[in-house]
Amino acid sequence: MLSILQDDKEGTITVSGWVDIYWKDEYMCWEPSDYGNISFFIAPAEKFWRPDLAFNSAIGERFFSTKDQLMSVTSDCTVNFAPGGRSTHSCDLDMTLFPFDTQHCKFVVLTWFSGVASMRLESLNLTFDGATGNEVWRIIGSESSVSTDGTVWGYQTITFTLHMKRKPLYYILYVVFPLLMLALLNLMVFRLPPEADEKMSLAITVLLAFSIWLLMLNDLTPRSSDSIPILGIFIIAIMFLSAMSAIVTVHVLRIHHYDKTRVIPQWAIRLVGMCSMKWSCKCTRKGNQVKNAIPINDKDEETMTWPKVAEAVDSLAFNTMLMLTVLMVVTCSFSVLIMKFQ
Repeated sequence: MLSILQDDKEGTITVSGWVDIYWKDEYMCWEPSDYGNISFFIAPAEKFWRPDLAFNSAIGERFFSTKDQLMSVTSDCTVNFAPGGRSTHSCDLDMTLFPFDTQHCKFVVLTWFSGVASMRLESLNLTFDGATGNEVWRIIGSESSVSTDGTVWGYQTITFTLHMKRKPLYYILYVVFPLLMLALLNLMVFRLPPEADEKMSLAITVLLAFSIWLLMLNDLTPRSSDSIPILGIFIIAIMFLSAMSAIVTVHVLRIHHYDKTRVIPQWAIRLVGMCSMKWSCKCTRKGNQVKNAIPINDKDEETMTWPKVAEAVDSLAFNTMLMLTVLMVVTCSFSVLIMKFQ
């Protein structure tokens, strides 16, 4: 195998290389001394018998092409056929751990008509001598196995499995880190004062940025319901928080612009006291029940305004969103680590 090209979107892998096929042909034996000490010769592959092998995993041409291919024959009946070229194969991708995933692509070679009675297959492993590097994948190993089906003919199959590990640095720098910065920027919506005209604009802009990131991830991964990237689940969860941030921002701006003559309810006063840490409570306990707390300083209650209530809601929303964002980041990180090393 010389090179690989993985298409995550289509779930295919294109390989360039050749397949070395050896077999014994009793009709192709001779004594070199009888033919001028000629011990081998090379001839066009179309002139000789070839095993009826085909790629079952290939997309498009399945049979080994003989066009412009050569075969070598030695005097001890050994025939070598090495068809080469480029072929595309289907590959079932598990994108759960994207971009820290490891993929296992299978190349299936089978006998088309011949059973074990007329031809028996033996497998060797994949080799990567002279293979060029790949900017996305690192080959970590390969294996092969031979199996025979249960039919009366006994058709055989050789399965080559290629193990590849994705190089994650590119995706960390251009996908994961910007996504984390956007999640941090989403929290800044609640640090921007309601007097600023850009508060709502920032909330909507961050929400749209998350939707663009989700579309970018959709372009990088196949449309499959069998495996959903944890990164995609994280983006959807953060988008939900961003949408909640926009909704809360609408209510904060509305509270901030309430008429000054409007009565401020007790729950709003308690919320301001809880968030600003300027309030203390006198509580009278009766049994296991706590009666309503009342503010110590009545003058502070008289000077309470709706902008202060809006500021308290902003502070509460910021702390809540911060905890949820950290919880999501930690949960997704641990999920990737656990699935990676299990």
